[in-house]
Amino acid sequence: MQPGFFDQEERLAKLEKLGDPPQLDYIVDWQVFRLLLEVIHQGARPDASRTT
Repeated sequence: MQPGFFDQEERLAKLEKLGDPPQLDYIVDWQVFRLLLEVIHQGARPDASRTT
């Protein structure tokens, strides 16, 4: 189905009525993931000084 001539304008008008979306930082507590991400980051880096 091909979009109509004014479909994009109508969608934009609806989005403008909703206002600005909330910022993700206000919704997600990123500190909850800090330890997990540090562990993953450390495990993902191979130690170049070690030989197997």
